[in-house]
Amino acid sequence: MATKTEKTEQPVDKQPDVATAEALPGLTIQDLSTAMQIIGVVQSRGAIKPDEMVIVGNLYSKLHKFLEASGAMAAPDPNVTGAPAVPGAK
Repeated sequence: MATKTEKTEQPVDKQPDVATAEALPGLTIQDLSTAMQIIGVVQSRGAIKPDEMVIVGNLYSKLHKFLEASGAMAAPDPNVTGAPAVPGAK
C-alpha cells in the first residue's frame, strides 16, 4: 500500500534582503530634474531627430508633471501671466 506524502509550502520572502537593497542604485528628485534639463539642452542643440520628438517630449512632460507633484518644482500660478497687469482690466 502506497503512503501519501504531504507537501508543506515554505513562505516566500518577497522583500529583498538588506544587502540587496543597499546594492541597488537609486534615483533622486535631483537626478530627475537634471534629466529634464538635459532633454532641454539636447533639444535646443537640435540633437533630437524629428521622428524622436514625440517620444522625448512625452518623457519630458512626464518628468515635469512628476516633479511638480513631488513639490520639487513650483506649479505655474494660473493668476500670473507674461503680460503686465492692466489697471481696470478683469
